[in-house]
Amino acid sequence: MTPNPLGLSSKDAGANPRPRIAWIDIAKGIAITLVVYGHVMQGAIHREMLRSPQLAIFSLDLIYTFHMPAFFFVSGLFIGPALRRSAGEFLKGRFRTILWPYLLWSVIGALSAAAFRNFYSNPSANPIRSLINIFWDTGGFWFLYVLFLTQVLALLFRPVPKHISLAFGIVLYFLGSKFEIAVVTKLTSFLPYLFAGICCEPFVEHISNVPRRITMLAFAILGGIQCSAVHFGLHAIPAVNLLLGFSGTLWLIAAARLLEGARSARAFGTVGSASLVVFLLHPYFQGVTREVLFHVARCHSPLVHVVLQTAAGVLGSTVCWLLSTKYGFWFLFTLKNPNQTKMPVQKH
Repeated sequence: MTPNPLGLSSKDAGANPRPRIAWIDIAKGIAITLVVYGHVMQGAIHREMLRSPQLAIFSLDLIYTFHMPAFFFVSGLFIGPALRRSAGEFLKGRFRTILWPYLLWSVIGALSAAAFRNFYSNPSANPIRSLINIFWDTGGFWFLYVLFLTQVLALLFRPVPKHISLAFGIVLYFLGSKFEIAVVTKLTSFLPYLFAGICCEPFVEHISNVPRRITMLAFAILGGIQCSAVHFGLHAIPAVNLLLGFSGTLWLIAAARLLEGARSARAFGTVGSASLVVFLLHPYFQGVTREVLFHVARCHSPLVHVVLQTAAGVLGSTVCWLLSTKYGFWFLFTLKNPNQTKMPVQKH
């Protein structure tokens, strides 16, 4: 079993875990690559490297409508087996695969921020205070903390019919903007997608059987909807933004399905299986690459920076995970030994 930001393990899935499905890892690989691209592009805009940032801003607005909702949705698709276990086993699994890397890398992040603050575009005024606040503030690793909280809520709503949980999540989505606590706002923003994934669990394997021509049509239509909504600024409307999270997730899944069988599919699948590690490590690879380009290569080309920083963040982190599983330092990312059990890959 490879790590992922969904907090899943073969033990969670029970004695007969569901086979890994190829397009899942491909979709995660695309999504985490977009996460890295978004962070790199934000840095380029912040440093005023772009003469005409309109296209860059459009691309950021576009990917931010769906790339994080997609992770919560996919998490919901595969959390069902874990929810059918005891509450103690469920929480133990969440700690080992989500809360542990969040706590460990929050400490590492605070220490590195203090040591290398001159290389941060927005350094924390007090890294130690940031570390103390990790349970009620959302720092750089907010995704893991919010994912943990949404999954705990899924556990609490286990006795409730799935559609009722989804309706509750949508209501909280619209109420969340009234709170001024960052973690609460994040939690309510993504809870509907996790609950929607739980509702769609029975249909996940049917996605693999959708004819290619229908998938291509869906990809074109959903892409048109997503781009048009962002172009006209409709994503700023909360209700529309919620819908774009769902339509964009389906757009991403359609893209992953279309890539199955292509040469790039294996690369995205590997990156997707290491998405947790990419999320944790990419700022370091991105930052080192940026500084080398600026101060060693004397390169100020926005295109070169965006391409190389993104590639370094994704590929460097993925290589680190592959090496960690080979040489035994996987505990830096999960307390579930990935070499103990391997889930079978379903081929198409």
